[in-house]
Amino acid sequence: MRTYIRKTNRGNNSKEQIETAVAFVLKTHQSLRNAAKIYGIDKCTLKRYLDKAKAANCSTFNHVGYAKSKQVFNDEQNEKLVAYLNFSSKMCFRLTPLDVQRFAFQCAKHYNLRIPPSWKERKMAGKYWFDSFLKRNPDLSLCSQDANSLGQCIDFNRGTVDMFFEKLALLRDKYGFEARDIWNLDETEVTTVQTDCQVIDDKAMKQAGGLKSNERETHVTVCLAVNAIGNCIPPMFIFPRKKYYDHFVKDGPPGCVGASNDFGCMTAKELFEFMKHFIQKVKPTMKRKVLLLLDNHESHFDAATLTLAKKNGVIMLSFPPHFSSALQPLDKSIIGPFNKYLQTAQRNWIVSNPGKKIAIHDIPKQVAEALPKALSPTNIVAGFRATGIEPFNNIILPDNAYLPAFETNVPPPAIPFDESYQVVKLEEYVETLPTEIEFVDAHNTEEDEIAFQCMEQSNTSMSHKAKVLIKRKRIKSSQLH
Repeated sequence: MRTYIRKTNRGNNSKEQIETAVAFVLKTHQSLRNAAKIYGIDKCTLKRYLDKAKAANCSTFNHVGYAKSKQVFNDEQNEKLVAYLNFSSKMCFRLTPLDVQRFAFQCAKHYNLRIPPSWKERKMAGKYWFDSFLKRNPDLSLCSQDANSLGQCIDFNRGTVDMFFEKLALLRDKYGFEARDIWNLDETEVTTVQTDCQVIDDKAMKQAGGLKSNERETHVTVCLAVNAIGNCIPPMFIFPRKKYYDHFVKDGPPGCVGASNDFGCMTAKELFEFMKHFIQKVKPTMKRKVLLLLDNHESHFDAATLTLAKKNGVIMLSFPPHFSSALQPLDKSIIGPFNKYLQTAQRNWIVSNPGKKIAIHDIPKQVAEALPKALSPTNIVAGFRATGIEPFNNIILPDNAYLPAFETNVPPPAIPFDESYQVVKLEEYVETLPTEIEFVDAHNTEEDEIAFQCMEQSNTSMSHKAKVLIKRKRIKSSQLH
């Protein structure tokens, strides 16, 4: 039976309760009926333990109540299994129920444990065992996983994060940036089709229907910029239209601007316009420069935009690839609440305008209703604090955040080296050599002759194509391991 429901309360008395009742009878010579009534124990149960105490001449017991149900794994093995599942989950290699059942069978074989015959037949644990395993470990649960790209899992490592924070610390020390001078720029898409949400409906209904404004989505990009003390500038809207007209944003947030292109997304042209908007609102100067943090999208590195920013005192620093969700303040504390408030605003618009569809020109008005609620100073400051940008904290990310890159963090291989010069085979080591080492073609310089003499002394045979010289740098073993 998968779920057993107890029909009596037998065996629920604690060990201390039984021992106290037995000691009470032996000391006071009270009747079993009175003692059982006083301590809330069944009379027959108390008599059984009293007889055991008299036979052993001791009022303490090693075990009280029903014996524990037989389990395949003991407590220590169960803890190891749970620890492995948690570790795999943090590495983004989460196991399905069938994977857990197969793994449990392999563990049982490894420990030479007694297992049911059905496990041996199916080469996996049973479904009843899996259900009981989840009940015994309430910290584990079945959930739907979010897809993580392979590139994100590989690139998200401690070395890259440390490199970003080193650059951030260098810029802060060099230019003396205060919290008001540190800004973050990011874009988010707003669609004319509402996302599904939870609603109240009759239990008999298997599927709850709801109204949507459009069948096909049309996206409008909203570009935001906030600083570390909780301030923001008016947003910029990018519409999927050939030509832009000022009436597109007439109902938008005060001071907002707009642009348009074929796809309604950020390009180099639109970022140049936003940079002019940013400079106009923030008013940086060459004496009081500002730091602008943004992701490394290709549109953010246009030569015209970089030149404009440099001339007006805007220092731009990009986040590493695939790090926006962990290091970008807007992604951390603003975009999520903004999408929820926007969903509510669009649902209210549909109720207030029955029979009408949401057009792209209605989005600025809906954003004007939702954005101020999300762009509160508390949310903005919390985003900068949670990412370790302001106040500066380069160890803000926990160790388990880097576990997805655990298998790909391979140390550089050892390379044989000489005290002064080194001659190696190109085919074997060209892919593994440190980037700071220079290579010079063979038979071209006097240094080559020194390298060839070293090669002859070491009796190393190499093809002409494979001869390379690593010059003018003594390579310490600490750099290679």
